[in-house]
Order: sequence, then structure tokens, then C-alpha cells
Amino acid sequence: VSIDFARGTAEQAREQFALDAAALAASDQLGMPEQDRDGPLAAQAYFRANLGDRSNATLDTVVMDADAGQVRASASGTIVTQLMKVFGVDSMRIGASSTVAKGDQTFEIALVLDNSGSMAGSYITDLKTAAKNLTGVLYAGADGTSKVSIGIVPFAGSVNVGTDYRTANWIDGEAKNSVHYENVSENRTRFQLFDDMGVAWGGCVEVRPGTLATDDTPAASGNGDTYFVPMLAPDEPDSVNASGDSYSNSYLVDDGGTCTPQPTTCTRYDRRGRCTQTAKVPLTPAVAQARTCKYKSQTPSGGSGPNASCTTKPVLPLTKTRSVVDAHIDQLTASGSTNISEGLMWGWRLLSSSEPFADGRADDTPRNNKIIILMTDGENTYYSASNHNHSSYGAYGYAAKDRLGTTYTNAALRSNMNANLQTACANAKAAGITIYSVAFRLESDPTTQSLLSSCASSGSKYFSASNGAVLISTF
Repeated sequence: VSIDFARGTAEQAREQFALDAAALAASDQLGMPEQDRDGPLAAQAYFRANLGDRSNATLDTVVMDADAGQVRASASGTIVTQLMKVFGVDSMRIGASSTVAKGDQTFEIALVLDNSGSMAGSYITDLKTAAKNLTGVLYAGADGTSKVSIGIVPFAGSVNVGTDYRTANWIDGEAKNSVHYENVSENRTRFQLFDDMGVAWGGCVEVRPGTLATDDTPAASGNGDTYFVPMLAPDEPDSVNASGDSYSNSYLVDDGGTCTPQPTTCTRYDRRGRCTQTAKVPLTPAVAQARTCKYKSQTPSGGSGPNASCTTKPVLPLTKTRSVVDAHIDQLTASGSTNISEGLMWGWRLLSSSEPFADGRADDTPRNNKIIILMTDGENTYYSASNHNHSSYGAYGYAAKDRLGTTYTNAALRSNMNANLQTACANAKAAGITIYSVAFRLESDPTTQSLLSSCASSGSKYFSASNGAVLISTF
């Protein structure tokens, strides 16, 4: 009898091991759109692979319960007895059951997603599918609870924090930051200029100056540079004041508003010496651009306007409800340039327990995980220009203000943005953030691939996706 019992115990252990592996394999599909099909298929494959040829056990049930965050499975089989046949027992039934359930850890996750113009078309569609598949998995058994919170940072050339935060105590509405007035000749705040034109602020903010660009220091009255400056793309010079240079964002008349009209000079006379044509006496480009009087009661016309470079949907702070997160993902659009480090920094700020959002748990909370999933399909970009600004306006202001170094080529500006990304990643990881990074369609860009690989918390947390289908499976 003891021999048959020992054989039965060994078979039960073999069956239980195979069933546990099967349930674990099925759990990867929890919350996925086809969980009830793909989960049992994965379980069956793992069960057979781990069981071996000596067993006749079968996988009887696989129940995928996303609401509970569980997979329940059962299996059964028989062994032919040897000595117990003497007592009329020809076989023994062996059964096993297994439950895989999400544990007691908590997760705060920031999805930092590239929404630049190169993501247009099928790529942004694939990203939405990938991100929503991921939320299904993460929220399985945790939707609406405090176990899982997810935030979204759609980034392009800048990050949109949302117009609802115009009066927040961390927004620089009172020009405390040293860069607030760098594009104007008089002390008119960004919000005053928006109001002068009757135009709503788009919600984007500039990168903070210096080392504050890459750390999570909260806004504090003792240091004005810790406040976040609202982006306002200045009206650039009219053609008459451009000194022959090219400017892409002239949307107001330089001597309109409450400005004193520019003096004129005669440019054509008739035979009797009478003036038949006049032209404005040019201002220097810098003087024309910095005027604040021109914003008063003028309606922007032409160019990209004061919200140029603010192209993305607002961030979504940490949220416990899947439907809210998925609805935000559905709204994502692709437009603009690429500023990876600023996307990453706002992902960190979503997870932080301090302002701007302060929704994250304290860093020392036991069994809590803070995670950034960073995805981009392109290199950092800042566009140089052959005029007195040396670049288009963006989240770093104008290149001429030297916040990205003193060499104004596209390559040099990108190099400094890359350095900021490296520092931001290092600082976030040092603060206890786990970073996963995904390089999408970057096979021909080893520099950005290397940046993303080094940004990830480990080699196993870096992924390369060559197309939309791979992006979906990667997420």
C-alpha cells in the first residue's frame, strides 16, 4: 500500500506543479480583451509541457476572473495501482487545484507616451490599443480600489498640465521665476498678455531653468525658479521689422494695440517731389518682438499664435478607475516635436507625494511600487533658426537665451536635451522610481535607443518595438 501511496504522492506533486505553472501562464492574460480564449490556451500549453509523458492527467477547468484578479484552475488524472489491486482497487484518482491571485502590493504607474507628429495615423492608434490593453491587465481585480493608480503624460515638444491649474500655487502667475520676463521689455506677466489678447492659455509650461529641469523639487517661495512658467509663444517681428530674417510666428501687428505707431518714411516721390508712397521705419527685430503694448486688444491672426508648441492633451493625474484612464487614452492626438526628458519629468511628478500633484504615496510606503513606462518613437528635437532668437519657441524658450547651451545648431540643441534626459532618468531612479522604456520604430537611431536603454532600471526593462503589432505585444 505504501508503494502505491508514494507513487500517488509523486504524481500529485507533478500534477500540482504543472497546474500552478498553467495558472500562472493564464494570469498574464487577465484583463486582456481575449482573456477567456487566450488564458485557457496558454494554460493548456504550459500544463502539457510541464506534466511530461508519464501522466494521463488533464486540465479540467480554467476560470479567468478579472473582477477578482484571479485565475482558478483544476486538473485530474489516475494512476494504475500495483499492490492495492489485492484489495480490489485498480486505480487511484489524483486531483489538483490552483488559484493565482494578485498580491497585496500597491502600484502607482505613470504612462509617459510620445504624442509627437511622427506618431500620426496608425501609430497613435496602435499606441492607444497597447495602452488600453495594459490598463486592462493592471486594473484586473483592482479597478476602483487603492491597489492600482495610473496617470497619463502625453508629451510632444512640451507637456500640458491642464488649464484648470492656472491659479495653482505652483504655477508662476506672478513672475517669480527668473525666466518669466525674458521675452518682453515691460513687466507684463504671461497671463496678463493672454488676457490682453482675449486668448485662453493652452495649459503648457516651460522647462524649469538649470538643475531644476531634472529634479522633483517642489515649488517654494524661497526660490522663484521652482515655479512653473506658463508657455506663451511671443509674437515675432512683422516682415518690415525682420531685418531680412525669417520668422514663423508673427500673429500681431508690431505697432498695434496701445503702441505708438511706427514713424514712416517716404519711399517714392513723383516728378514734382511729392511723396507718393511711405513705409514704416523698421524697428530692430528684438525691439519689435519684445513690445508688450501690441498685445492689448489685438486678435491673433496668422502664424501659430501664442499657444504654439502646446500641442498635446493635458496630463491625467493618478487615477483609480480604469474607465477614466481609458477615456483619456482615447483622446490622445499626434502633433508637434519631441521633448523626452520633459515627458519623463512630469511622469515623475505625477508619482510624487509633493506638489504639483501630490497624489503619490510617500516614498517610504511599504510594498508600494512607483513605475514610469516611457515610450517614444523619435529623437529629441529643437529647431534652430537663422534669426535673433536662434530657434523656434519651445519649452526651453528661445535658444538665444542659452538654456540649451550656446551653440545653436539642431545637433547641439539635441545633445543638451539628451544630457538632460540622462540626468532626469538617473535622478528618478535614485528617488526609487522603476523605469520601463520602449523604443518604437527606432532601429535606425542607435543614439536614442542607447539613451532609452540606459534610462530603464535594468536591461530587462528596456524594449524595442519595430512596428505597431510588436508595440501592442510589448505593452
